[in-house]
Amino acid sequence: MIGTFEVSADQAGRITVPLALRRRLGDDLVICPSMPPERHLLVYEASAFDAFRARLFPHEPVTQDALSLMRNTVARAQEVRLDKAGRVLVPPRLRTWAGVEEAVVVLGMGDHLEVWSAASYEAWAEMMDSEEAALRFTTLREEMERANRAAAGSGS
Repeated sequence: MIGTFEVSADQAGRITVPLALRRRLGDDLVICPSMPPERHLLVYEASAFDAFRARLFPHEPVTQDALSLMRNTVARAQEVRLDKAGRVLVPPRLRTWAGVEEAVVVLGMGDHLEVWSAASYEAWAEMMDSEEAALRFTTLREEMERANRAAAGSGS
C-alpha cells in the first residue's frame, strides 16, 4: 500500500479508505496512536498489528518508558471494521487525540496506513522540505549506505 490521499471525515467520524489502498486491505483493522512526538494514527490489518506489536515489544517492557510506549500504542489501540462502503469509523478518543476532524490525509506506508489531520501533515511536509531536514537525511542516507556495504562485505 503506497500513496498519499486527501479525504474527508464525515460527521460520524468515518473516513473512506481510498480504493487503491482498500484493495490491499482486509476488513478487520486495528487503529492505534503513532509514537510520540508525532500525533497521527496507524492503521493495520488485525494480523499485521500483531506482527507490529511483536516487533516493537519482543519482550515485556522492563522500563517505565517502554511500558508507557506500550500503553500508548497497544492499550489505546481499537479494533475496527471496514464497512461495505469502504469506510472506517475512527473512535472518538483517537480522532480527538490525532486532531482528525474533517480534512484528512491518508498515507500508504507499505504494511500499514497513516491517518493525519491535513494541518498536521502539511506542517510535517513543510518541515521535510527544509534545509535542516535535507542535511539530516543526507547524513542518515550515508550512514545507511555504509551499514549496507559493511553487511554485504561481511557476508550477512
